[in-house]
Amino acid sequence: MRFELLAADLLLLTLPLGASFGRSSFFIDRWARAWTVAAALTLPGWIVLAALTARGTLGWSETRSLAGAIDLFGLPPGALLLVPIALFAGLFCWGVGFAEREPRSPKRLLAGPQLWVYLGAVALLSVALEGALLQRGVAVRSPAAVWRVINVPLSDLAIVTSLAGVAVGGFELLGVRAAASGRKRWIARWIERRLGGYRRPLANIDEDRPTQLEADKRVAVIGSGLAGLGATSRLAARGFAVSLFERNDYLGGKVGAWTTTTDDGRELAMSHGFHAFFHHYYNLNAWLEELGVTAHYRDVGDYLILTRDGRRYSFAEVSTTPVLNLLSLARHGVYRLREVAKPPTGPKMEAMLRYDPVETFAAYDQVSYAQFAEDARLPDSLRLVFNTFSRAFFSDADKMSMAELIKSFHFYYLSNDGGLIYDYLDDDYALALLGPIRAQLERDGVEIHTNTAVESVEREADGRFTIADQRFDYLVVASDVVGTRALFERSPSLAAAAAETAAKVETLRPGQRYAVLRLWLDRKLDHDLPVFVITERIELLDSVTFVDVAERHAAAWVAEREAAGQGGGVIELHCYALPDDLPDDEAQIRAKLIAELDHFFPALADAEVVHAHMYVRQDFPAFHVGAHASRPSWDTELDNLYLAGDWVTLPIPAMLMEAAYSAGLLAANAICRREGVRETPVWTVPLRGLMADLPKRPGST
Repeated sequence: MRFELLAADLLLLTLPLGASFGRSSFFIDRWARAWTVAAALTLPGWIVLAALTARGTLGWSETRSLAGAIDLFGLPPGALLLVPIALFAGLFCWGVGFAEREPRSPKRLLAGPQLWVYLGAVALLSVALEGALLQRGVAVRSPAAVWRVINVPLSDLAIVTSLAGVAVGGFELLGVRAAASGRKRWIARWIERRLGGYRRPLANIDEDRPTQLEADKRVAVIGSGLAGLGATSRLAARGFAVSLFERNDYLGGKVGAWTTTTDDGRELAMSHGFHAFFHHYYNLNAWLEELGVTAHYRDVGDYLILTRDGRRYSFAEVSTTPVLNLLSLARHGVYRLREVAKPPTGPKMEAMLRYDPVETFAAYDQVSYAQFAEDARLPDSLRLVFNTFSRAFFSDADKMSMAELIKSFHFYYLSNDGGLIYDYLDDDYALALLGPIRAQLERDGVEIHTNTAVESVEREADGRFTIADQRFDYLVVASDVVGTRALFERSPSLAAAAAETAAKVETLRPGQRYAVLRLWLDRKLDHDLPVFVITERIELLDSVTFVDVAERHAAAWVAEREAAGQGGGVIELHCYALPDDLPDDEAQIRAKLIAELDHFFPALADAEVVHAHMYVRQDFPAFHVGAHASRPSWDTELDNLYLAGDWVTLPIPAMLMEAAYSAGLLAANAICRREGVRETPVWTVPLRGLMADLPKRPGST
């Protein structure tokens, strides 16, 4: 059989070739590197084989190969192909079985055990392969060689392992250089171009307009969450006279901070809870950088999910390139490609890549995530990951609109290359966040009215607004969904003037109740976890924050106790969506949360609670099934009335804090535009998904 050597080459290639596609991350991340190195070392490999053949120490059977019929450098085609194929096969085995996550320099490579174990494995496989070729007479070796291993000369093993070692060194070196240069792979560059770039302006800014208002214009902003603070900050910086009304005695709304008092009279920092500042929060991060807040940003290190049975799902080393990150999840064990490739899962999951602000909501707003997961037969591991997304929007799976979930997945995972690794603030929010914001507002002359609930607003005949005997040219309503609905109900003249908006506001509903419990304990937990971890819910617990690691104020409390010979630790527990049938009993909720904390961290089971502060609220917007159609927009039918918050519809697919701030920014820009003042740039991720304009295959809706 003259094609036997070619058949052996084909067999040797088929296994790693097929497996490299199955091990998706190797195909995407390291395929080009492997073939580059294999091609570079092919010529030296041919030279070695040609020299051995020319010297007569190596021969090729004319009956089992094409030797004598088709030769190059005295080598038959099968011998020529054997070199690059064997090199690629070896690098594939190295990449998936021996290599570390990050490429290593040659010096570190030689110091580690993996290379030597790999070369030993190469030697054994070489003995098996060459021994089989010699046994079948495909190749013939001169009997001059004395030192042999199962008829294979030791010189051959030396040559093979040397080539394999050089190949691994080149493979790792290319990886190190690619990481250092930051150059994206061709497929990553194509995906970015296909999406039109990850960070793009919503609209062009007229740079010829003045930066300061010359007329006397007054603006009322109701609510001091990120939406209200953002609108206030941008308008005041342009010269508007802004009055900010806040019902609480602190600023910030859902990023607010206050103090809690211990039994011995000590005041401790408390806040609304842990917040993640993702890298693609382009508008919010730009504002906070101007204020100096980003100096307090710290990298969380990992987006980590803890399961009930002790497993961990880590996103730290998952590719950050859209689409490639989905395939990378498979490599990291979140799911198996074959689980999602077949119908109905694969076609259904395409909806994630087809986000469109109109078509997605038309097709999926009446479908719950729970129903979608059932129809798509999602693997349990993927359901777990999407459950964490669902509850982050204060909804259980059977209530969460699948359209909203698709939008959130597009925004957070499939429209940018920031990944899920985010920043957090390293100190109490009153100091690190709200202090710089308030200082800027006061410098720009903002009248800040805390402890001032706006009961009603009067719309005057001249179109202006009256609040507590003060008249304003513009009004920005930036309160939460509960407060906004109540305000319109108590303001008949406002509702009558903006009847269409009032009708939509009337449909607003908050999401499910949520709970935050901060515990000051008599000990800290020794762990290797990031400061914030997500937990697979047993009944209530959705996440745990190690506040004493995240915030300096809490760390100082722990240090004081340790200096006094006592232990200390500060932990925060979150439930984002309390079950509707659970009584509004804080003692019962607290007990359940602590019990689930003990399940995930048994070392804290007998910890003493030195102090605790808990609250249960219901003021986040409901992203429930069917709610999108009646959700009000940030702009209204009145040219001097705007709504702002994470609950309004926006022209960009932003969510949570970025949505809230962006709504305030859009409102401020609209007012600036009407008064001829320069606007502030608004940035957005791509408005549509990678596959939004591609034909749909059967089974995808």
